[in-house]
Amino acid sequence: MKTIEWTPRVGVGQTACNNERRRLLGLAWAAGAVALGLPAAARAQSWTAAGSSPFLWNNQSPLGLYRSVNTMMLGRLPRTGPAGAQMPGARPRAPLAATDFERTGGSVMPARMAASGAPAQQAELRKTYEAVLDAYLQLLKDSGELARLGSNVAGALTFLVTTAHYVHHGGAELSEAQQELILGDFNDALAQTPAFVQMSHRQRQELFETAGITGAYVLTMYRLGVEQRNPAHVKTAKEVADLAIEQVFGVARSRLALEQGVRVR
Repeated sequence: MKTIEWTPRVGVGQTACNNERRRLLGLAWAAGAVALGLPAAARAQSWTAAGSSPFLWNNQSPLGLYRSVNTMMLGRLPRTGPAGAQMPGARPRAPLAATDFERTGGSVMPARMAASGAPAQQAELRKTYEAVLDAYLQLLKDSGELARLGSNVAGALTFLVTTAHYVHHGGAELSEAQQELILGDFNDALAQTPAFVQMSHRQRQELFETAGITGAYVLTMYRLGVEQRNPAHVKTAKEVADLAIEQVFGVARSRLALEQGVRVR
Protein backbone atom coordinates (compact mmCIF):
# COMPACT_ATOMS: atom_id res chain seq x y z
CA MET A 1 0.00 0.00 0.00
CA LYS A 2 1.54 3.23 -1.15
CA THR A 3 2.85 6.02 1.04
CA ILE A 4 1.61 9.37 -0.26
CA GLU A 5 1.71 13.04 0.62
CA TRP A 6 -1.44 14.43 2.15
CA THR A 7 -2.52 17.79 3.50
CA PRO A 8 -5.98 17.50 5.11
CA ARG A 9 -8.63 20.11 4.58
CA VAL A 10 -9.78 22.01 7.65
CA GLY A 11 -13.22 20.79 8.65
CA VAL A 12 -15.18 19.25 11.47
CA GLY A 13 -12.77 17.94 14.08
CA GLN A 14 -9.74 18.60 11.85
CA THR A 15 -6.71 20.88 11.88
CA ALA A 16 -4.48 21.84 9.00
CA CYS A 17 -0.97 20.41 8.67
CA ASN A 18 1.59 20.55 5.89
CA ASN A 19 3.97 18.06 4.31
CA GLU A 20 2.96 15.23 6.63
CA ARG A 21 3.41 11.79 5.15
CA ARG A 22 0.55 9.40 5.66
CA ARG A 23 0.12 5.81 4.62
CA LEU A 24 -3.18 4.48 3.39
CA LEU A 25 -4.54 3.80 6.87
CA GLY A 26 -3.51 7.19 8.17
CA LEU A 27 -5.65 8.88 5.53
CA ALA A 28 -8.84 7.14 6.50
CA TRP A 29 -9.96 9.36 9.36
CA ALA A 30 -9.82 12.48 7.21
CA ALA A 31 -11.43 10.86 4.19
CA GLY A 32 -14.22 9.55 6.39
CA ALA A 33 -14.82 12.82 8.20
CA VAL A 34 -14.81 14.92 5.03
CA ALA A 35 -17.08 12.59 3.08
CA LEU A 36 -19.50 12.10 5.96
CA GLY A 37 -19.84 15.76 6.85
CA LEU A 38 -21.41 17.14 9.99
CA PRO A 39 -24.91 15.56 9.70
CA ALA A 40 -23.59 12.02 9.30
CA ALA A 41 -20.94 12.52 11.96
CA ALA A 42 -23.70 13.73 14.27
CA ARG A 43 -25.70 10.58 13.52
CA ALA A 44 -22.65 8.46 14.33
CA GLN A 45 -22.35 10.28 17.63
CA SER A 46 -26.05 9.78 18.31
CA TRP A 47 -25.56 6.02 17.94
CA THR A 48 -22.91 6.25 20.66
CA ALA A 49 -25.21 8.26 22.91
CA ALA A 50 -27.93 5.68 22.45
CA GLY A 51 -25.49 2.93 23.38
CA SER A 52 -25.82 1.06 20.10
CA SER A 53 -24.93 1.02 16.44
CA PRO A 54 -27.73 -0.20 14.16
CA PHE A 55 -25.70 -2.67 12.14
CA LEU A 56 -23.37 -3.98 14.83
CA TRP A 57 -25.52 -4.76 17.83
CA ASN A 58 -28.61 -5.95 16.02
CA ASN A 59 -29.35 -9.66 16.27
CA GLN A 60 -29.69 -9.80 12.50
CA SER A 61 -26.37 -8.02 11.88
CA PRO A 62 -25.14 -8.58 8.31
CA LEU A 63 -21.52 -8.49 9.50
CA GLY A 64 -21.59 -12.24 10.10
CA LEU A 65 -22.99 -12.96 6.64
CA TYR A 66 -19.83 -14.69 5.44
CA ARG A 67 -18.26 -15.53 8.77
CA SER A 68 -18.09 -19.24 7.96
CA VAL A 69 -16.11 -18.46 4.80
CA ASN A 70 -13.73 -16.19 6.69
CA THR A 71 -13.32 -18.69 9.51
CA MET A 72 -12.31 -21.34 6.97
CA MET A 73 -9.96 -18.80 5.40
CA LEU A 74 -8.29 -18.09 8.76
CA GLY A 75 -7.74 -21.82 9.15
CA ARG A 76 -5.42 -21.64 6.15
CA LEU A 77 -3.23 -18.97 7.73
CA PRO A 78 -0.07 -19.93 9.66
CA ARG A 79 -0.33 -20.24 13.42
CA THR A 80 2.00 -18.27 15.64
CA GLY A 81 4.92 -20.29 16.91
CA PRO A 82 7.09 -20.02 20.03
CA ALA A 83 9.03 -16.84 20.63
CA GLY A 84 12.07 -16.61 18.38
CA ALA A 85 10.78 -19.19 15.92
CA GLN A 86 11.84 -18.65 12.33
CA MET A 87 9.14 -17.44 9.97
CA PRO A 88 8.61 -19.57 6.86
CA GLY A 89 10.55 -18.48 3.79
CA ALA A 90 9.07 -16.61 0.87
CA ARG A 91 6.51 -18.56 -1.12
CA PRO A 92 4.76 -17.86 -4.40
CA ARG A 93 1.84 -15.48 -3.97
CA ALA A 94 -1.56 -15.83 -5.60
CA PRO A 95 -2.34 -12.99 -8.01
CA LEU A 96 -4.31 -10.20 -6.36
CA ALA A 97 -7.00 -10.68 -9.00
CA ALA A 98 -7.90 -13.93 -7.21
CA THR A 99 -9.94 -11.91 -4.72
CA ASP A 100 -11.32 -9.32 -7.14
CA PHE A 101 -14.97 -9.02 -8.10
CA GLU A 102 -16.97 -7.33 -10.84
CA ARG A 103 -19.66 -4.92 -9.76
CA THR A 104 -23.14 -5.92 -10.85
CA GLY A 105 -24.74 -2.53 -10.24
CA GLY A 106 -24.83 -0.08 -7.37
CA SER A 107 -23.94 -0.70 -3.75
CA VAL A 108 -25.59 -3.54 -1.85
CA MET A 109 -24.80 -3.35 1.85
CA PRO A 110 -25.91 0.19 2.79
CA ALA A 111 -29.55 -0.75 2.25
CA ARG A 112 -29.13 -4.08 4.04
CA MET A 113 -27.40 -2.46 7.00
CA ALA A 114 -30.05 0.25 7.16
CA ALA A 115 -32.74 -2.41 7.31
CA SER A 116 -31.43 -3.33 10.78
CA GLY A 117 -32.60 0.06 12.10
CA ALA A 118 -36.05 1.31 13.02
CA PRO A 119 -38.31 1.78 9.97
CA ALA A 120 -38.49 5.54 10.46
CA GLN A 121 -34.68 5.78 10.43
CA GLN A 122 -33.87 3.50 7.52
CA ALA A 123 -33.77 6.14 4.78
CA GLU A 124 -31.32 8.29 6.74
CA LEU A 125 -29.28 5.28 7.80
CA ARG A 126 -28.93 4.20 4.19
CA LYS A 127 -27.60 7.65 3.27
CA THR A 128 -25.13 7.42 6.13
CA TYR A 129 -23.82 4.00 5.10
CA GLU A 130 -23.59 5.14 1.48
CA ALA A 131 -21.51 8.11 2.65
CA VAL A 132 -19.22 5.86 4.71
CA LEU A 133 -18.72 3.50 1.76
CA ASP A 134 -18.01 6.47 -0.51
CA ALA A 135 -15.45 7.65 2.06
CA TYR A 136 -13.62 4.33 1.84
CA LEU A 137 -13.60 4.42 -1.97
CA GLN A 138 -12.43 8.04 -1.92
CA LEU A 139 -9.63 7.03 0.43
CA LEU A 140 -8.49 4.42 -2.08
CA LYS A 141 -8.68 6.97 -4.88
CA ASP A 142 -6.71 9.59 -2.95
CA SER A 143 -4.00 7.06 -2.13
CA GLY A 144 -3.70 5.87 -5.73
CA GLU A 145 -5.05 2.42 -4.80
CA LEU A 146 -8.52 2.53 -6.37
CA ALA A 147 -7.54 0.55 -9.46
CA ARG A 148 -5.79 -2.12 -7.39
CA LEU A 149 -8.05 -2.39 -4.35
CA GLY A 150 -11.35 -0.73 -5.30
CA SER A 151 -12.96 -4.10 -6.09
CA ASN A 152 -10.82 -6.42 -4.00
CA VAL A 153 -11.98 -8.39 -0.97
CA ALA A 154 -8.53 -9.04 0.50
CA GLY A 155 -7.86 -5.30 0.46
CA ALA A 156 -11.07 -4.51 2.33
CA LEU A 157 -10.36 -7.15 4.98
CA THR A 158 -6.85 -5.74 5.36
CA PHE A 159 -8.36 -2.29 5.88
CA LEU A 160 -10.68 -3.63 8.58
CA VAL A 161 -8.06 -5.47 10.63
CA THR A 162 -5.44 -2.73 10.35
CA THR A 163 -8.08 -0.22 11.42
CA ALA A 164 -8.77 -2.32 14.52
CA HIS A 165 -5.04 -2.40 15.25
CA TYR A 166 -4.82 1.37 14.73
CA VAL A 167 -7.53 2.31 17.22
CA HIS A 168 -6.23 -0.13 19.85
CA HIS A 169 -2.66 1.17 19.61
CA GLY A 170 -3.25 4.88 20.06
CA GLY A 171 -3.21 5.68 16.36
CA ALA A 172 0.08 3.85 15.70
CA GLU A 173 0.12 2.51 12.16
CA LEU A 174 1.56 -0.72 10.91
CA SER A 175 4.27 -0.07 8.34
CA GLU A 176 3.57 -0.12 4.63
CA ALA A 177 5.52 -3.38 4.36
CA GLN A 178 3.47 -4.95 7.16
CA GLN A 179 0.22 -3.90 5.50
CA GLU A 180 1.35 -5.48 2.23
CA LEU A 181 2.16 -8.74 4.04
CA ILE A 182 -1.33 -8.77 5.57
CA LEU A 183 -2.87 -8.10 2.17
CA GLY A 184 -0.88 -10.94 0.63
CA ASP A 185 -1.76 -13.38 3.40
CA PHE A 186 -5.48 -12.65 3.16
CA ASN A 187 -5.34 -12.89 -0.62
CA ASP A 188 -3.52 -16.23 -0.54
CA ALA A 189 -5.80 -17.73 2.12
CA LEU A 190 -8.99 -16.65 0.36
CA ALA A 191 -7.69 -17.96 -2.97
CA GLN A 192 -7.19 -21.37 -1.31
CA THR A 193 -10.63 -21.44 0.32
CA PRO A 194 -13.12 -23.28 -1.93
CA ALA A 195 -16.14 -21.59 -0.35
CA PHE A 196 -14.71 -18.19 -1.29
CA VAL A 197 -13.62 -19.25 -4.77
CA GLN A 198 -17.20 -20.36 -5.44
CA MET A 199 -18.75 -17.09 -4.27
CA SER A 200 -20.53 -14.99 -6.87
CA HIS A 201 -19.35 -11.50 -7.75
CA ARG A 202 -22.29 -10.08 -5.81
CA GLN A 203 -21.39 -12.05 -2.69
CA ARG A 204 -17.81 -10.83 -2.91
CA GLN A 205 -19.09 -7.28 -3.28
CA GLU A 206 -21.18 -7.73 -0.13
CA LEU A 207 -18.12 -8.85 1.85
CA PHE A 208 -16.03 -6.00 0.42
CA GLU A 209 -18.62 -3.36 1.33
CA THR A 210 -19.17 -4.79 4.81
CA ALA A 211 -15.47 -4.57 5.66
CA GLY A 212 -15.00 -1.16 4.04
CA ILE A 213 -18.02 0.45 5.69
CA THR A 214 -17.15 -0.95 9.11
CA GLY A 215 -13.51 0.10 8.95
CA ALA A 216 -14.37 3.64 7.82
CA TYR A 217 -17.02 3.97 10.54
CA VAL A 218 -14.56 2.87 13.23
CA LEU A 219 -11.87 5.30 12.07
CA THR A 220 -14.29 8.20 11.83
CA MET A 221 -15.51 7.59 15.38
CA TYR A 222 -11.95 7.23 16.66
CA ARG A 223 -10.71 10.44 15.07
CA LEU A 224 -13.77 12.36 16.22
CA GLY A 225 -13.00 11.16 19.72
CA VAL A 226 -9.34 12.15 19.50
CA GLU A 227 -9.92 15.56 17.93
CA GLN A 228 -12.87 16.42 20.19
CA ARG A 229 -11.20 14.86 23.25
CA ASN A 230 -14.23 12.68 23.77
CA PRO A 231 -13.24 9.36 25.41
CA ALA A 232 -16.70 7.93 24.75
CA HIS A 233 -16.14 8.05 20.98
CA VAL A 234 -12.72 6.43 21.29
CA LYS A 235 -14.21 3.73 23.51
CA THR A 236 -16.98 3.11 20.99
CA ALA A 237 -14.48 2.85 18.13
CA LYS A 238 -12.54 0.18 20.02
CA GLU A 239 -15.68 -1.74 20.97
CA VAL A 240 -17.05 -1.64 17.43
CA ALA A 241 -13.68 -2.76 16.04
CA ASP A 242 -13.57 -5.72 18.44
CA LEU A 243 -17.14 -6.76 17.75
CA ALA A 244 -16.69 -6.38 14.00
CA ILE A 245 -13.61 -8.62 13.96
CA GLU A 246 -15.44 -11.25 15.98
CA GLN A 247 -18.56 -11.11 13.81
CA VAL A 248 -16.70 -11.05 10.49
CA PHE A 249 -14.02 -13.64 11.29
CA GLY A 250 -15.44 -15.63 14.18
CA VAL A 251 -12.38 -15.00 16.39
CA ALA A 252 -11.46 -12.36 18.95
CA ARG A 253 -9.33 -9.48 17.71
CA SER A 254 -6.65 -10.40 20.26
CA ARG A 255 -6.09 -13.69 18.43
CA LEU A 256 -4.93 -11.96 15.24
CA ALA A 257 -1.21 -11.12 15.20
CA LEU A 258 -0.43 -8.60 12.45
CA GLU A 259 3.24 -7.75 12.85
CA GLN A 260 4.49 -10.28 10.26
CA GLY A 261 1.51 -10.80 8.05
CA VAL A 262 -1.63 -12.37 9.54
CA ARG A 263 -1.12 -15.07 12.14
CA VAL A 264 -3.74 -16.72 14.34
CA ARG A 265 -2.74 -17.13 17.97
